[in-house]
Amino acid sequence: MTPAPYAGGMDDAVRTGSLVQIRGVYGLIEEYDIATGTATGASIAVEGQVGRCLGVVGPSGELGDAPEAPLVYAVQLFDGRSALLERRYLQEWAPAAPEQGGFDVAWPPDMPEASDRSQAMGYCAFTVAEALSRKGWCLIQMTDESLVREEACSEARTLKYSAPRAELLADYLGHGGEGKTSTLEYHRVNQDPTWALAELDGELTALAKSLTPLTGEALGFRCTGRRKGLVWRPFSDSSEAQVLRPEPLSDEDVDAGVLDSHLHFIQERRLCLMRWIHNSGGELELFQRPNGAAPDSEPTRLPLSSGKLLVFRCDQLGFSYRPTGTDAVSLMTWVMDDSSEAAKQLATGYFATSDAMQLSEALGIMVGPPMPTGHRMHIMAMHAHVPGGVLEMGGFECMLATGTDGFVKIPIVRFDTDVYCTNDGEKEYGKSYVIHGGMLGDAEITTFDNKFFGISSEEVMTMSPQQRVILEDGYTCLVKAGLNKKTLMCRQTAAFLGDTGTDWDFFAQMKVLEDPQNPDKPIPFGNVAACHLTYGGVSKIVSAGRLSHTFGLRGSTTAIDTACSASLVGVASAVHSMRRAEGGQVKPVADKHNVDAICMGINLLTSPMPFIGLCGPSMLAKDGRCFTFNASAQGYARGDGFGAAYIKPSDSEEDNMNQLACLMGVFVNQDGRSATLTAPNGMAQQACVRSSMREAGVTASQITIGECHGTGTALGDPIEVGALRGVMEPRETPLLTTSAKSNIGHLEACAGMVGLIKCVTMVAMSNATPNCHLRDMNPHLDVDGFPAYFESESVETRLNSNYAGVSSFGFSGTNARADVWSQCKKGPRKAAQKVDVTKADQIHRRCPITLGHIELVTGEPATAAFKKKRDYKADVLRDEWAPYDISRLAYEGGFRYRRAPAAEEQDEELDPNVEVFICGSWSGWTRSEAMERREGGLFVAPVVLGEGRYEMFRLCLNNTRTMELYPTIKDASEKIWIEGPDSKANGRYWIIDGRDLQVAAGTAYQVLFRWHSEVKSIRWEEIRSELPPMLPAFEHRYALTGTFSSGHFLDMKPAAEGQHGVWEGRFRVGVTGEEEFQIARDSDPNQLIYPAMAGALRTTIPVRGPDSLGKGKFWLIRGMPNEVVRIRLEIADAHVAVTTSSEVRGDKVWESLEGWDRHQYCVVGSWSGWVPAAMVMDPAEPGLFKAYGKVGKAWSHQHGAYIERFQVAVDGDSAQAFHPKLGDAAAAESIVDGPDNGGAGKSWLIRSQDPNVRFEICLNLNAADRRQKVTWSWTEPLALSEGQTQRRALAN
Repeated sequence: MTPAPYAGGMDDAVRTGSLVQIRGVYGLIEEYDIATGTATGASIAVEGQVGRCLGVVGPSGELGDAPEAPLVYAVQLFDGRSALLERRYLQEWAPAAPEQGGFDVAWPPDMPEASDRSQAMGYCAFTVAEALSRKGWCLIQMTDESLVREEACSEARTLKYSAPRAELLADYLGHGGEGKTSTLEYHRVNQDPTWALAELDGELTALAKSLTPLTGEALGFRCTGRRKGLVWRPFSDSSEAQVLRPEPLSDEDVDAGVLDSHLHFIQERRLCLMRWIHNSGGELELFQRPNGAAPDSEPTRLPLSSGKLLVFRCDQLGFSYRPTGTDAVSLMTWVMDDSSEAAKQLATGYFATSDAMQLSEALGIMVGPPMPTGHRMHIMAMHAHVPGGVLEMGGFECMLATGTDGFVKIPIVRFDTDVYCTNDGEKEYGKSYVIHGGMLGDAEITTFDNKFFGISSEEVMTMSPQQRVILEDGYTCLVKAGLNKKTLMCRQTAAFLGDTGTDWDFFAQMKVLEDPQNPDKPIPFGNVAACHLTYGGVSKIVSAGRLSHTFGLRGSTTAIDTACSASLVGVASAVHSMRRAEGGQVKPVADKHNVDAICMGINLLTSPMPFIGLCGPSMLAKDGRCFTFNASAQGYARGDGFGAAYIKPSDSEEDNMNQLACLMGVFVNQDGRSATLTAPNGMAQQACVRSSMREAGVTASQITIGECHGTGTALGDPIEVGALRGVMEPRETPLLTTSAKSNIGHLEACAGMVGLIKCVTMVAMSNATPNCHLRDMNPHLDVDGFPAYFESESVETRLNSNYAGVSSFGFSGTNARADVWSQCKKGPRKAAQKVDVTKADQIHRRCPITLGHIELVTGEPATAAFKKKRDYKADVLRDEWAPYDISRLAYEGGFRYRRAPAAEEQDEELDPNVEVFICGSWSGWTRSEAMERREGGLFVAPVVLGEGRYEMFRLCLNNTRTMELYPTIKDASEKIWIEGPDSKANGRYWIIDGRDLQVAAGTAYQVLFRWHSEVKSIRWEEIRSELPPMLPAFEHRYALTGTFSSGHFLDMKPAAEGQHGVWEGRFRVGVTGEEEFQIARDSDPNQLIYPAMAGALRTTIPVRGPDSLGKGKFWLIRGMPNEVVRIRLEIADAHVAVTTSSEVRGDKVWESLEGWDRHQYCVVGSWSGWVPAAMVMDPAEPGLFKAYGKVGKAWSHQHGAYIERFQVAVDGDSAQAFHPKLGDAAAAESIVDGPDNGGAGKSWLIRSQDPNVRFEICLNLNAADRRQKVTWSWTEPLALSEGQTQRRALAN
């Protein structure tokens, strides 16, 4: 039949890709196959149908050929068929709105070329992403053949159906949804009986893949995959509905992980793709989530029709699906984002579990003690240079593992054994009977690169080999720790050296010259071969400071000589000087500013004299070996060597991951009066080991490896083993007992350090190395019934982590002990070096509201009882749209399922003998008052705001400061998690602050604290009734502090009577003519009064405080030297005025601002060169501050976008800034920390595909969710970027 032309046709060309309607073709025409470019032979009716124009078809039948008149176009209809039609039958067509039965975009045509299909699919994905970004949903018109849809419906009738659990139903089928579901499984190799469903499901996969590169920028999430397809059909009748009625969740479901899996699903889903395969009409309703952007907006209603695909943001929108009839078939899937916050935190080192057991499981430590957490002493680097050609740790490990030793005959370079030693090993006065020792190579102690260390040729000639080795190998250890010359300069690194002195005696060098310069005058150094550098080159006192001097270290430097225990005493001294004082502990006696320490030990054998002296009392073994634990033990063998350990105190998770080992306990004591001066004291050794273990918090059975002092003497070994047995029993596991002296000899001052290094090596391999020269056990060792192995071969501990202890005993009676922990880092028992969250029984993260730890999936608070749950599976399900990234304590909704009630729902009474006391700033923290006890564990106390309109407080039990109750942060609100009772408050407190809202001074509040052993809570409310009798008012003290007082507080005096709220003080200007000052309330650094800018001179600069943000901000006073400056402070209802008076300069007055103006908030961003820009408060929403910026032209190859970074600073001070906990955080992605000075390298990141895009930054001081405290957004919705627009044009 010849088609009749449509009268309304146009003569201009039809755009390729445009939608057209066919008009004027009243009969049948041949169907066209796009793939082959030929007719199929079938006849189809096309009048009135709608499709997409694919382009002009030339004489060959292929798209894109040179056209001939009249133009013929290929059109693909929405029912999947195609036809060739002239231009006159085509009318460009636009769909109606989806709400009126239309759609947003049509599915791309099935083009013959793969590149064309990919380009068309990319255009479709761009359009869908735009719609999702703009309105949250997009409706797509599909182009499947009716045959495929009919076959899919037929296949759907053959599937096996079930129904989700009743509590989970709404998450899959929407509000009011009902029906039966079946998950598509493709597991048949030869043929899948559901080919039509598989084809339709494949289209969902194609769209999900095409959206993947767009979701990050356009939608704010990362597409990481999709769920299996879910076929959904209505029940065929009431009997089927009864049979497949959803069952409630059971305990068996919970134990099987059903709820756990479902919670992962609802937290990770981002897009829902719903394919309407067939229906007889109906309606789908989309509505905003209750906690969404516009919860009260009208729902969107879409009429149902077959052959369409709905894509919507299921993380923002809910739905209700109501098809007509019982034959409807839908196919659903969900696009997921499993790049969870926990994974992001882990990648940046923020990931943490509050429980050591959970963290250890995540590291794969399944057998062995868990990783110690909290503030610890981490061994971050070690270095060993010992006999046997061992120049670094790898060689030392090989020597230990293979059971070899490093003993050699004493080389002639050291001294001539023919002159100083007997040949037959017999004792002879004035000679050594030993001719062997553990010796470093000659070149290892004689060669030295003095230029590298900046030492002159003249000075280096006077330096002993010890000092040369200390510089070379000490610097090597620091380099292993990641430090270098530049970073070491002025660093507060302490140096501890165990050194008994050098054999390189300067008196031996000071021989008389043959040609003296001053033969007749006793001028120092004039007549001998010495100079002013000689003493410094050999003194052990200088040896300790040589490393610090050369590299500019500013930490304390300590030389220690306790003979054989010297270097281990140095480790103990370093640990004690850097540890935190807790409870009643005193602060460190050494420099409290030490940030880390390098501990070293050195011993070199360069003179025959010590050999001769030690042979006199027969202390050395004739065979020149240490026969430790062996029956032939008769003395020890001497050895050269150097050992070093770099120790860093930290509570950082990153240091936990990177440490070589953790120093758990150290202790040093003295023998006191033993049998002789040099005889060991077994009881003192027991006390030393026991005290170190007590500090480490370990029991005898937990110590798997014991590194003994083990010199190989007939007296020392039995006493040491007996002492060890006295401490290590009872035990359930064997103790693997070793000694490094059998390998390298007794390194004397360095012996303890080498023993510590060997301990770390063994626990890192979960393997105890063999003792050399052990053939027959010493019969004097008391080991009967003692489960100790004195191994002659390597023995595996079979643990993923181990404790080991090293003992070192000086022959003058000073005993030292250290206990270390490490996970296995090598071998078959190796634990992971990074946290694997899949291995942990529980994973915890911080709640952004309470800042307490919560379980990752359920949001349950990580209480002490909760942490004890093993093989934990999620057992709670909140309301449908409830968040799970906040604590249950901050969640205000209900639960669809909960296996057991929350612990805090049951009242718990505190022991009647225990009272709760409150202590606060209203008394200058000087007195505590008992709170009133009420029923249900409730305690109440009144608090009245003082002249500053704020008060801070903490709680404690029985008025004991070691039993304090406190929030996790300072300046805490009511919602913050409560810690304690313990002694770790560290300056954290609650604050009732009425300054922003201008609550008047004298306003009374009632603090209500509820005790519960698991979850404690606190709140306060204003009291409007008459107050109970209170203690007399406390007279606050105000004090001046500044350059004139060296930082000390000088009390101001209250003004004369009748001038309430006025204090006065004075100071004299120093010789520089300048002084700085600020004022502290009650000498409290958290209550400073200061100017808004440091070095304030102008009186227009407002007064700030009292608060904790005044560090480094002082008023600057200039005057004549010795001039008296008077300071007057006036405080009335939080208004602060500071007046300075002097005879020369007169009076200057600074005043504070009240309400929200009491601080200025500034954006500090890269687009402005990090110059602070003031934010402006929104008058409609007090406490909300805004600023604006524009993306510049700084392109980042790392991020693939134009980027800007920013923080929010208080009063423009970057040292008091709000910053994200995670660096380069997206908006609302990370908890906001601050204001503090911990924001180095932590900024928010703004990314854009185009420059010159404007954005808005908001600081919301009222936000309870700390992720929302600082946010940013585009000032207008982003269009496609320039590059995307070009690709879209190409697709068209």
